[in-house]
Amino acid sequence: MHRAIILPNKEKSQWAQILEDGVIQLYFVVVDRSTMRSNGTFTNSSSTFWYASKVGFDLIEIKTTEIWGSRKKRKEGLRAILEDDAVVLKVFDEMEEYSFENVREIILLYNQRAAKKGQSANTAAQ
Repeated sequence: MHRAIILPNKEKSQWAQILEDGVIQLYFVVVDRSTMRSNGTFTNSSSTFWYASKVGFDLIEIKTTEIWGSRKKRKEGLRAILEDDAVVLKVFDEMEEYSFENVREIILLYNQRAAKKGQSANTAAQ
């Protein structure tokens, strides 16, 4: 399933694949690039970005394959979204690796716990 979202620092919406759709929504975007080298040849590359959103929070980039930007800032952004569930926050803080798989698992855990409490994306802010 896909949804149009406006990425941070962008003005136009873009389609993103929805990986998790609970209290926390997890989105997946691949950006393809073609760069011309000084010798006239082209190099193609792609980067993967994961974004998360939750009622009361802006959409934030939480994981990427890019080497640019602050991994610490992305991790702190996800931590802020998780802070209202002490159990999930403890699991997050004890994660040994901030991998795509672990990030998705922690969001899935958060959403499962929220669902058991009767929360949804619409009721989380109430």
